[in-house]
Amino acid sequence: MTITYTPTNVGSLTQNPTTAQTNINTNFANISTAFDSALNTSGDQMEGSLDMNSNQIVNLPNPATANSPLRLQDLTTFTGGGTVTNIPSGGSAGQILTKASNANYNVEWSSQSSGLQAGTNVSITGSSPATIAVIPNPVFTTSVTTPELINTGTLTLPTSTDTLVGRATTDTLTNKTITSAANTINLGGNVVSTSTGSGNLVYGTAPALTAPSFTSIVNFSGTLTLPTSTDTLVGRATTDTLTNKTISGNTNALTVLGASQITGNIPVTNLNGGTSASSTTFWRGDGTWSAPATGTLVALDTLTPSGVSTISSSASWSGYSSIEIILLGVTGTNNVPLIMTYHSNGGYQTSSYVGGSFLINVSSSTSVGSTVASSAGINLTSGGLTGGNNFSSTVRIHNIASTTQNKFTTIYGCTYSSGVFYLLQGGGYWSGGTTAVDGCQFTTSAGTFSGTIKIYGIV
Repeated sequence: MTITYTPTNVGSLTQNPTTAQTNINTNFANISTAFDSALNTSGDQMEGSLDMNSNQIVNLPNPATANSPLRLQDLTTFTGGGTVTNIPSGGSAGQILTKASNANYNVEWSSQSSGLQAGTNVSITGSSPATIAVIPNPVFTTSVTTPELINTGTLTLPTSTDTLVGRATTDTLTNKTITSAANTINLGGNVVSTSTGSGNLVYGTAPALTAPSFTSIVNFSGTLTLPTSTDTLVGRATTDTLTNKTISGNTNALTVLGASQITGNIPVTNLNGGTSASSTTFWRGDGTWSAPATGTLVALDTLTPSGVSTISSSASWSGYSSIEIILLGVTGTNNVPLIMTYHSNGGYQTSSYVGGSFLINVSSSTSVGSTVASSAGINLTSGGLTGGNNFSSTVRIHNIASTTQNKFTTIYGCTYSSGVFYLLQGGGYWSGGTTAVDGCQFTTSAGTFSGTIKIYGIV
């Protein structure tokens, strides 16, 4: 070890021998005192506390005696094996040291009852110490193997899961045989008992017995075969829905429902499986779907305008070569013509029409007037409608599906006015394009019109 001491200067021995002697003696005394306070590296004994000032004591030997210092590495063998743990402070009497989590060295003080859990018919009271007790008059909800309750006799319980029958409870018994002659059976208020002789049930000794009451009676001389699976029987007068049944029309009378009892439409798939069914086919008498013959008229729509200025049809024209329109008794505001416009290219076309019409006096065979079609549409009534009389005519739009040719319309009709019968003839087309025509609209420039308009498709 290092002893730090700075001696006093001795001075001149010749000039001041007394001062030099004093300084030499003082230095020797201080050096002696310093050595007395130092540790001897060969071994020494402490007379006071040794402050390491946060420095380590290193190179300790193996502990040899009970008073030898213990090194950190010696802890693993100090108690025959173990691990250094942090024991928390605190705690109270009766508490135990338990793990607080799965982390290493994480322990805590807890009560004895913290690790205990009460169960059925078992209670835990107190904590230090905890008391485990059985609840008086316990109720057991689980089965006990081969139980035996003794009360001057032996009670044998079923070994399988079952419900016991009480003396005063209402129960349904299955798989039971009653053999004792001491048993009585109550059938609807009638007491009978088992015979001690043949074993048959006979009426008891009660003097006034009424006949048993049954809610249903089965009385037959044949054999009734019931279904082997769970099912509901059908009554003769009950309302039932039958499935998977074949009813013979030869041996049973079948009542066909009337029109008032039949609602809705027959699904297409019920007619030849729907094979070839479409908006352009019909159901033939031979049970097949077929396209109408060329030239066949197919009714598409019926319009019944009544005091309106405009009316149109929403029926599909797909699959037809031409459209025929029948005007039946159309009347309207005097001298206002009925105009028809095409529906083409996504809208009603209201310009670019070319055509005309004229009336012929049948009696005189002379033309009484002609009209050039308005560019807003095709004039169907020549000079105009009348309120007192009516127009009836046939209008045909040709080649409606073509996308390369104009669509021409022809008009043939008649009317009657003031005792004169007139024939109407005319026509026209839309010059604004050659796109397909898929609908039409009827309108008047003023006033209203009424009547019936039938529309047919020509295959």
